[in-house]
Amino acid sequence: MRKIISGQSFLYRKNGYHSTIIEVIMKDRVRGDYLQMALSLSLQRFPYLIDEQEFINYAKSNNATPTILTSIISSESILQNFYIDKKIMSNIAIDLRSYLGMEKTHKNCTGTLCLPFTKEDDEKDLKELSIEYRDIIAKQRDENFIKSNIEKQIGLFKKIDELKTLEEKRKMLSFFDNISNDTFVISYLGKMQFNDFNQYVDSTHFYSDGSRGIIINMVASGVKLSFNILQNFEDSKYVDCFTKILSERNINFVSRNVGVFSTGKDKSFITASHQAERYYK
Repeated sequence: MRKIISGQSFLYRKNGYHSTIIEVIMKDRVRGDYLQMALSLSLQRFPYLIDEQEFINYAKSNNATPTILTSIISSESILQNFYIDKKIMSNIAIDLRSYLGMEKTHKNCTGTLCLPFTKEDDEKDLKELSIEYRDIIAKQRDENFIKSNIEKQIGLFKKIDELKTLEEKRKMLSFFDNISNDTFVISYLGKMQFNDFNQYVDSTHFYSDGSRGIIINMVASGVKLSFNILQNFEDSKYVDCFTKILSERNINFVSRNVGVFSTGKDKSFITASHQAERYYK
């Protein structure tokens, strides 16, 4: 317990952290043991980024990656609805383990790549902007830059270790309860590899409750790439504009029903409480 570094924000949430749901939509009914076997296979391959062919071909033709293309389209949809002078910021979640030489660890260590978007960027050719974004990403993936950010995380966790009680630790990490990224977040889970079970899978989705602002979750399975756009407000103008831009770029998509959802919280805070009884008395 005392040696845990990554994941302390989960352990010290006062009432737990909202769980993430991975939803696999099947073409037909499938035996439960088949589903369990397929899920076990897919979990081992979360980091692999293999995309649905049409989308990745369009991205490649413009020197973009699927994530860069999604970032640009999302920023355009926000700018068209809210014309401001400030930069629109796309926050892309990344796995930092490779920079620590710990690619095979069970638990992940996440960071963020930030891509700014302005009125001037909106006037640029897609290929030109994609090249600029690749350069920005390369600088943020610099080994020294990444290690500097990791050191900041470790410094925070060392501060937490100095605190004597569980409540003090929870208070210090309470900023996670109200944290909101400017302007939106993109989280790409990668390619779900179901191997022999691919024929049964229609699409895969993932989402979690408790987020603020706009979250765009991407995951590929079979031949489809799913976008789950989450927001904690009722207005659909940003999503409507997102799909309009897809249509304008001749990117085919299917829209599913909009739904309100709630996911349960995990029990890590109970684990922390039990450990507190052992260590902090």
